[in-house]
Amino acid sequence: MMKHYWLHWSRRYWPIFIVLIAVAAIYGRTLGYDFVSWDDDQNITQNPWFQRSDWWKFWTEPFIGMYVPVVYTFWYGLLRLSPPANPIFFHTANVLMHLGNVVLVYAIARRAEEHLNSGSRSFSFAPFIAALVFALHPLQVESVAWVTGLRDLLCCFWVLLATLLSLSSGSSRLRAVCAFLAFIIAVLCKPSAVVLPVILSIISYLGGGATLRKLFIRYLPWVLVSGIVVWLTAHIQTEVISFAVPPLSFAKRLLIAVDSFGFYLSKFVAPFGLAVDYGRTPEKVLGSQSYYLSIACLILLVSLLALSWRKLKATDWGWLLFAGMMMTPTSGIVPFAFQHVSSVADHYAYLPLVGVAIFLGLLVARLPRRLAIGIALVLSVYMTAISLQRVAIWRDDKTLYPVMIAANPDSFAGQIGMLAIAMREERYQDALPYLRNAERIEPTNVVTLLDKWLLYARLGRYQDVVADAPGHILTKEKIIANPNSASTIAAQYVVLAYAQMQLGTLFESLGTVCLARFADPANNDAKNFLPYLGQRLKLTISPEQWCLENEKLWTPYAAK
Repeated sequence: MMKHYWLHWSRRYWPIFIVLIAVAAIYGRTLGYDFVSWDDDQNITQNPWFQRSDWWKFWTEPFIGMYVPVVYTFWYGLLRLSPPANPIFFHTANVLMHLGNVVLVYAIARRAEEHLNSGSRSFSFAPFIAALVFALHPLQVESVAWVTGLRDLLCCFWVLLATLLSLSSGSSRLRAVCAFLAFIIAVLCKPSAVVLPVILSIISYLGGGATLRKLFIRYLPWVLVSGIVVWLTAHIQTEVISFAVPPLSFAKRLLIAVDSFGFYLSKFVAPFGLAVDYGRTPEKVLGSQSYYLSIACLILLVSLLALSWRKLKATDWGWLLFAGMMMTPTSGIVPFAFQHVSSVADHYAYLPLVGVAIFLGLLVARLPRRLAIGIALVLSVYMTAISLQRVAIWRDDKTLYPVMIAANPDSFAGQIGMLAIAMREERYQDALPYLRNAERIEPTNVVTLLDKWLLYARLGRYQDVVADAPGHILTKEKIIANPNSASTIAAQYVVLAYAQMQLGTLFESLGTVCLARFADPANNDAKNFLPYLGQRLKLTISPEQWCLENEKLWTPYAAK
């Protein structure tokens, strides 16, 4: 009896083990990778709230323009395993989360295939193809190999869990409550999950067995949660969007969205020329009119679907819809903060690939068995080869930023990253060309100014630092209006204060440090700098008290 059960179980689930082994083989190497300064620093290694153990603050207020408290709490837990932050724990978490998501995709695809009654011949083939495509597609590399990509992985896990519970056969109040709680956790991992209740409503309706009234009652609480999250996210990102993303008419935003859909469609089919920073900003898309190619790709897709509509079943359309709607929040139809870098990014495709993978799995399972096996083999080799190449670039900053610049010479992050590497290695002259490129791309960015002044100071060019300051020093009001940049602004002012001290203008240096302390009271350099200046100036009161009593002396200076 036990032997019969084992044989039945192994025949049913052996495909998922093959996929999981492939995932481990591709991404296992990331366990030896380091953090990268592409957001890993501000999110984890240099996160001031982590350094002060203020992890609870992530639940009460946003951090750097995001409200994703579940992710930051998870990171804090990993950080406490072995402080200071050990990258192996974070990379291990990413790989395990991806493995878990692959299992959930397999389970959902198996249920979808059972619903279609496709027969015992291909009983496990649809979920195998679905899991294979989702697990190994090169677009997934960024989310898995990049520590910060955990946001996508965690969100996907809870979305898939909510989907599996919600679409399971039979009615259960406990299952419905668990699905709802999973959805709440998902939107607290990443706001783009807000479209899930609409998707599940349509999939359930297309699958039959649920009336519109029943679906409305079931998903109304979900929609209310989505509304709250949408309002909260729009409120949080207002500063970054208004500062860095130009206002566009709805027609232009629609063109941006069409371009994004066409871009992702091309990368789903032919994942070549992948990049960390595509630089596909709204201005560049509209200026180059590249959306014409995207429109052509979408017209071709729609034409193919129209020709095949009689062969496609309601479930197929449901999973196509899943892919399209999961892509919508980050398509550009609604402005979002990252658009100042690019409207498209590989990690935005992580969740939509669930729908694409299940749709392909259901289609391939209907083909003749030998053809289906051939497609599976070709896909495996094709995707594994590209994914292995992409994984290697995430080893550390030295492997990431050169590839970033090679793919997009106008990548501000790439130029700043290479500049930082040169400065860490004390190759200050080598850093100058990267600084010039960064100034050309984003001349007023606070990171550009900080790195410029820091490089000038390292070169002993203190007069150049002071000469560059006018016009770049913000008033108190402007600092308050830009809380996401406050820590960078404070670091920038500390460098300026150091240059002023070196030139002998001690009172101006003291005023600048006062402004740095106002911008970021937690800045340790400013804290240590104040007592030193107080001794040099022989103040009769503490420097902190001097800052409070002489605000009129340094505030006008800040407004110059």
